Amino acid sequence: MPFSHSPISFAVAMALACTTLQAAEQFNLNEQDIAQLAPVVLQANPSFVVGKTQYSKQDLENTPNTQKTITDFLKVNPNVQFSNEALAAGKSGELSAADVSINGALFYDNKFLLNNVNIGNALNPAEGQNDTAIDSIGGRSLSATVNTDLLCGLEVLDSNVSAEYGEFAGGVVKAKTCASQTEVGKIHGSLSYDFTSSDWSKYHFIDDDEFELFADNNDASYQKAFNKQGISSSIYGKANEQLGLSLSASRRWSDIDLNAKHSAQENTSQTRQADNIAANIYYDLNENNQLKVGMYYQTEDNKKNNPSLANSSFQSQSENLALDVEFVHDFDLAKLTQNLVLQSQKNARDAQSTEMLVWNTSPGKDWGTATLASEGGYGDLETSQKNWQYNLKSEFKAFEWVGIQHQIKAGAGYAHYAADWQRLDDAYMYYMPSKANGGLGTSSCTLANGSIDPHCDLSYSNGDVSGQYLARRKHYQQGQIELQQDRWHAFIEDEMNWNNQVKLRLGLRQDYDSLSKKNTLAPRSNIQFMPFADDRLSLTVGWNRYYANNAFAYDLQDGKNALSIEERRNSILQDWKISTSSTSANTVRSQLDVPYSDETVFALSGVLGNWRSQLKFVDRENKDQVRKDKIDTTSLDYIYTNHGKSVAKTYTFQLDNLQPIQWFNSKNRFSLAADYNEIERNFNHYDDSMYNEDVYIEYDGKVIANIEKPADNFARPWTIRAMWDIKFDHLPVTFSNFLRYRSAYDVMNKSSIAKADRYEYQGEIVKNRFDPEHLAAAFSWDTRASYALKLGRDYDLNLGLTVNNVFDRHNKYYDSAKSRILSEIGRQFVVDITLKF
Repeated sequence: MPFSHSPISFAVAMALACTTLQAAEQFNLNEQDIAQLAPVVLQANPSFVVGKTQYSKQDLENTPNTQKTITDFLKVNPNVQFSNEALAAGKSGELSAADVSINGALFYDNKFLLNNVNIGNALNPAEGQNDTAIDSIGGRSLSATVNTDLLCGLEVLDSNVSAEYGEFAGGVVKAKTCASQTEVGKIHGSLSYDFTSSDWSKYHFIDDDEFELFADNNDASYQKAFNKQGISSSIYGKANEQLGLSLSASRRWSDIDLNAKHSAQENTSQTRQADNIAANIYYDLNENNQLKVGMYYQTEDNKKNNPSLANSSFQSQSENLALDVEFVHDFDLAKLTQNLVLQSQKNARDAQSTEMLVWNTSPGKDWGTATLASEGGYGDLETSQKNWQYNLKSEFKAFEWVGIQHQIKAGAGYAHYAADWQRLDDAYMYYMPSKANGGLGTSSCTLANGSIDPHCDLSYSNGDVSGQYLARRKHYQQGQIELQQDRWHAFIEDEMNWNNQVKLRLGLRQDYDSLSKKNTLAPRSNIQFMPFADDRLSLTVGWNRYYANNAFAYDLQDGKNALSIEERRNSILQDWKISTSSTSANTVRSQLDVPYSDETVFALSGVLGNWRSQLKFVDRENKDQVRKDKIDTTSLDYIYTNHGKSVAKTYTFQLDNLQPIQWFNSKNRFSLAADYNEIERNFNHYDDSMYNEDVYIEYDGKVIANIEKPADNFARPWTIRAMWDIKFDHLPVTFSNFLRYRSAYDVMNKSSIAKADRYEYQGEIVKNRFDPEHLAAAFSWDTRASYALKLGRDYDLNLGLTVNNVFDRHNKYYDSAKSRILSEIGRQFVVDITLKF
C-alpha cells in the first residue's frame, strides 16, 4: 500500500501518541524506556477519474522495464499502442524510447512533460533512426530519453484532458522527479546497475533469409551481438525544515559488435550512450509560498556507420538542457502558480566524409555489389531549438452558488521558440559514371593543374571503355535556415459538483502561434453522474477538442533545396560547372491549418467490494492532418497539405483490486485490461510521401486511390494485458508479472506488378499491389523477481531478475519499410542490483 500524509494518518498518529504517553504515565516510565516506533502513514484511495492514470515509484520499480524508458513502461496502459518494431529482435541493442500512439493518434501528437519541461521533439519527430539522409538527422517523438530510475511518478492523461493542457492531439504524459521528504539532516539515496546482452537473449527466424541476415552480423538492423547496461544513482535530503535537495544521474550504454561487409570498410562495431542528470531544489519560503527549481540535462551519443559503404563512420548526438523554476503562492481565495522554463535542444551529425561517391565495381573499387561500390557520407548537419516559456495558473478555492459547488481554474502563458537547421560544410553526392551521367573512359587521372584527381579510377574496364571518373554531382552548399515562433494561450475551466451526484467540468482553451497565424478555440467538457454519490457507480460522458503542436519540420524544410545545385564536367581536364538542368525534388510549404482532433468519450465505471472496473469508449476524428503530397503526378515537387485524415475508435475494459488480497501468506494485486481498436488512417506520418508515388494501387484485389490505403502501424486490433504483483509476508521477495496478448490480423505486403501485367485505371498505370498476409497472434509473459537483503539499519540491497517472454514465444511483427514480416526478440534475461541507503 502506498503511504503519504493525510488527515487520517494525522489522527492515527495523535491516537498512538496519546496512548503511548498514557502508558508511560501509568507505569511511571522514563522517556528512554519508551520504544520509539516508526510513524504509520495511511492513504485513502483517491477518487477515480476517467482518462487519468497515475503510477507510483513502486509501480515504476516493480514493472518489468528492460529499456528503463517512459514509453516502455507505458505498455501497461490499455490506451497506448506501440510501434510495430518496438520489440524487434534486430534492434535489441538500441536505447532510444519507442514511439507510442495514444487512442489512435500519431506518435508525435503526444505531449511529454518532465515536471514542467516539454521533452517532446518538435524539430523532426518523424525521421526515426535515419541518420544518413542528405538533409536530415534522425529524430523520434521524444527529444530526451529519460531514465525511469530517476522518476518518482508518472501520470497519463489519455482522454477527457483538462483545458490546462494544449499542443497535443493524442495524450499527455507527465513524468515527475522525486521531492525530498525525509528527516532533517539525513541523506538518503540509491545506487543501481543493470545488465543484459545478446548472449542472454533468444532469437527466432521467419525463414532462411532472416537467419542469414543475423548470421552475417553486418547490418545494424539485425543486431546479433550486443551488451547493454546502465548505472543510476540518486541522493536526496533536507538541510533544514525549509530546504530540500535532490540530485540524480544515470548512464546507459550499449556496445553492438558488427562485422565489416567488405575489406574496404573500417570496423563496423557501433555504440549507443544515453546520459541523464537532474538537480532539484525545494524551498518553503513560508507556509504559503514555495519555490521549486529544477535543472535537467539529457544527452544521447551514438557512433554508427552505413554498413554498405566504405568510409561511412559518423557520430550522431542529441542534447536537451532545461531550467525549470516554479513559484507557488497560497492565498486566501486562490492558489497561484507561476512557472518559467528555459530550454535548449540540439541534434547533430558529425560525419567522417562530406562526399558520397558511387563507382562502377572495378579491381580498384572491389567492395559493394557486383555492379557498384559506394563510399563516404553527406557531411555535418545540426538542428537546434532554444525556447523560453512562462505560465501562470490560478486555482480558486471552492465556493457554493445556487446549491452547486464550483472550483474555477484559469491561466495563461507565453512562449518564444527559435529553431534552425544548418549544414556546416559543403557536401557532395556523385553519380555513378554512366552514359547518362558521363565519366566513362579516361586514360589519365591528372587534372589541368597537374594534381591527381581522387575522383578517378583507371582500373575500370567494361570491354568497350577503360577508366572512369566522376562527372556529375549534386552540390549541397553550406548554409543555415532559421525561424522563430511565438505562442500564447489562455484557458478557463469550472468544475461543478452537485451533491456528489453530478459533476460537470466545462472549459475553453485558446491558442495562437505566429507561424500558422491561427487562433484556435478548443472546448473541453465532461459530465459525470454518480447515482449513489460515491464511486460505486459512475457514468461519464465527454466532448473535447485538441489542437496538435505544429512541428518545426514543416518550416525548416522550406529552403533546404535552395542550397543545392547540380554540377557537371565533360572531362578530367575541365572544371566543374553548374548544370542547367536539375532533377531534385523540392518541398514547399502551403498555408496549413492547425491539425485537430474531436473526441467523444463514454465510460461506465464502478466499485464493488475491493474491485474497481471500467468500460470506456473513445471516438477520435482527426482532421486537417499534415502530410506530404506530390504537386502533380509527373512532378518531382512535393508540398505539405492538410489532406491527412484518420478516425480511431478505442474500446477498453479494465478491472483492478483496490487493496492487496491476502492469500497464502502473500499480498496480491491484480489488473486486467482489454482494448479493441478500429483505426483508419491514410498516411503514417507527415513526411510519408511513398503513398503518393502512384495515384492508384491494387489493394486486396481491388483498385483504390493510393491515399486511401489504410495505415499499417499502431493499428493492432486486440490487446489484452494482465498484471499480478505478489509480495510475501515472511520473505523479502516480490514477484511482478505482466502478460500481454496481441491479436492476429492481416497485414498488406507490397509487391511490384510485372511490367507485362500492368494496366490502366482512370488514365493512370497501376504498378503496385498489396496482398494480405496473415500475422499470427503474439503472446508474451514478462516477469520480475526482486529480493531485498537488509545490510544494516539504513542499508538495503535489492537483487533483481527480469525475464521477458518467459515462454520464449516466436512473436512476429510487420516491417512496412521492408514490406515483410520479421521476428521479435525471444526470451531475454536482465539482472539488476540496487543499494538503498
